[in-house]
Amino acid sequence: MAKKVGIISLGCPKNLVETENLLPSLKRLYTQDLREAQVVIINTCGFIESAKLESIEKAFEMLERGKEVILTGCLVQRYERELKEEFKEVLVFKSKEELLKYLGLKDLGGREITTPKSYAYLKIGEGCSRRCSFCAIPNFKGKHRSRKMEEIVEEAKLLFDLGYKEVVLVSQDTTFYGKDLYGDFKLYDLVKEVCKLGFYRVRLLYLYPTEVPRILKAFKEFENLVPYFDIPIQHISDKILKSMRRGYDESFIRKLFERILKEVEGATIRSSLIVGYPSETEGDFKKLLKFMDEKYVRYWGIFKYSREEGTHAYSLKGQIPKKVKEEREAILIEKAQRILEEFNSKEVGKEYEVLIDQVKGDEIYARTPFSAPEIDTLVQVQTKRSLRVGEVVKVKITGVLGGDLIGVC
Repeated sequence: MAKKVGIISLGCPKNLVETENLLPSLKRLYTQDLREAQVVIINTCGFIESAKLESIEKAFEMLERGKEVILTGCLVQRYERELKEEFKEVLVFKSKEELLKYLGLKDLGGREITTPKSYAYLKIGEGCSRRCSFCAIPNFKGKHRSRKMEEIVEEAKLLFDLGYKEVVLVSQDTTFYGKDLYGDFKLYDLVKEVCKLGFYRVRLLYLYPTEVPRILKAFKEFENLVPYFDIPIQHISDKILKSMRRGYDESFIRKLFERILKEVEGATIRSSLIVGYPSETEGDFKKLLKFMDEKYVRYWGIFKYSREEGTHAYSLKGQIPKKVKEEREAILIEKAQRILEEFNSKEVGKEYEVLIDQVKGDEIYARTPFSAPEIDTLVQVQTKRSLRVGEVVKVKITGVLGGDLIGVC
């Protein structure tokens, strides 16, 4: 009797798409219930230290539960040899082809979506051609490789025909799309084609700051492209940004954010910061606090610097003690939460069209245009109506619940 196979997908939406690409080939072997699975595939993340630890901890958890464990994904792409040498208890496969061969299966292609009917991710490229000093992604993912536009549009049409209301375009560097394949940046052209398909919402994630001006006009031209700007700036100190090799300074970021908020109606900005980068002084840290207070950004992702082998920053002098990094991270996280609550409090009394993501009995959760799936503010919908996942309804915001909102329809 063939062994039942379960999957745990860790990390970002791009990793989830890779998991979904694997599912059709598993056919009847696949089970969503890990209790039934004899074999558990863990699609790992290897971006920063906390992600690596999560992958390893999950592997040992499954081993303790008596499962045969297979590791694949980013951690394996980065540390294949070390994993094979140090973790004899698990199997390690760098590619989908190797994994399927071990299971005695053929690659059937296709994709099995695991997200709710309200949204699906669409991967438009792989790898990254930037050389940020702190990031190891180019070392194991390689340079940016764009998918062909017609291939992406064809997959987007399939998602639309299947009834998904929101499509979320993702890549390590979404704004780099087309440069490698067509000799020029082509994200605008791609977005135009995807928007024409008729999705209720089209959303972009992972926009590199210096390339955002190239795509700005799309947010004014296409009604179903939500005015949501996911722009990781990583720091605001010119000294730190230069060391990070980001290619911009504080002045550029200020002008960019001001332009977005002035020119694009209803614009929402999400960004991220790395705190505790080598040589970060108390003055540099205070600049972060001051910039956050200026309220350009609604959603902040806060990460303490992770010293990654093979990166330029790994060998820099002035490494910050762990305790200091953790203290600074905690302060920024608390401030980010207060800022979000302040933004949310201003929504009370307003009306929005929301997209239903989850219905569990009386618990109904939805998203406004200014919230991306899985990471941002949800609206807890209070209603006597019978609502379905993927349905669009108008709600009036009546309250705030932590980082979320309460809406009545």
